[in-house]
Amino acid sequence: MSDVSFSSQNHDQTRQDGALGAESFNTAAQTAREFADAQVADVWGTESGVEAARQALQDAYNTAREGFASEGDKLRDFDRKVLDTEDDFKKTEDEVMRKFKGEEANMASIPFLGSLVSSLGIPVHQAAGTLNPTSTTPSSSTYSTGSQDTNNPVVGGSSDF
Repeated sequence: MSDVSFSSQNHDQTRQDGALGAESFNTAAQTAREFADAQVADVWGTESGVEAARQALQDAYNTAREGFASEGDKLRDFDRKVLDTEDDFKKTEDEVMRKFKGEEANMASIPFLGSLVSSLGIPVHQAAGTLNPTSTTPSSSTYSTGSQDTNNPVVGGSSDF
């Protein structure tokens, strides 16, 4: 299964890469423009072959400038999309946590579930399977702490039904 987790720490280390890369392409484009503009006819001479070479060199510098500028625009756009996606991810995560908390409250208000949960001896948020925001492991994980009833296949985490 693919790992689709989001690592804020890794993203923070590379947060400026898109903007800085786009700026580097912009600098390269400006330099190519300056090289093209520096190819003046007075310095090159007036012979037809020399003039054709000067024009070809200017065209090459301008083509490079356009390529660098285009890549800078694409990188800037990609960086914007990464930031938008990060923002959307955080909003979705917050919404899911809000809904989990609402479901937890709903489950706690149902007398049957409340008595079931209290008979298991675990907090409602663990029985509801909500995530502890400070943990990367769901609270409803089947990890055994040694205090569970191993004769009960549901509580003991056994898959033998």
